Amino acid sequence: SLVQGEQLLLRWDVEDDEIIPEEAISAIYEQAVLQLDDSFSVILSDYGQGVVNDEGVEKIIESAKSKSIPIIADPKLTGLHRTHGVDWIVFQSRGFELMKRRIGENSSDLAAKKLIDTHNWKHLVVLSGEGGVMIYSDGEPTVHAPCTLPELRQMIGLIDAAVVAIAISISNNLDVKNTAILTNAACECILGAEKTDSFVLSREDLVNRIGEIAWNLQVSKR
Repeated sequence: SLVQGEQLLLRWDVEDDEIIPEEAISAIYEQAVLQLDDSFSVILSDYGQGVVNDEGVEKIIESAKSKSIPIIADPKLTGLHRTHGVDWIVFQSRGFELMKRRIGENSSDLAAKKLIDTHNWKHLVVLSGEGGVMIYSDGEPTVHAPCTLPELRQMIGLIDAAVVAIAISISNNLDVKNTAILTNAACECILGAEKTDSFVLSREDLVNRIGEIAWNLQVSKR
């Protein structure tokens, strides 16, 4: 990792490139399906390491939908075909801009609608760092939660924090507006992290951040 002051500039992870045996991957998906009965949401995070494959994801999605369990996905842009029918898709702003160019749309609203219609998603969440969180939805108004931090320190773990916040929102039956607010608060915990050796979203950090946002809103209304 390369750190300047309190800001992480570069992180280099060394990972094993050995191919995962097919029987191991099959066992992972079989266990995942068995765990669905005790789940209120499913999170699919594709890190491009060979675990997320077409057959396995299809099995998870079909099983989750049969039990009416919402699905949240953090996909590779080359793996969007695996996300058809997913409830929540999470992009960082760079990925969304790339998708806009791929489909030939300059308008974010039109691009989001086209992607949602093409892949049968319910919600598309775009994380923009200092630009906050935007949620585009099928048949619902677009919602924006602005970032309230005066300074950003780093972004590692941003998507992980966002999908956790969305899962919490689902478990508490929050609407899209409040989901955007909670997701933005989770992102701010990561963006403003003072320690560059640990990027974990804790319950305490999230509660404190929501409290700070609420206090700032009260002060601004006075």
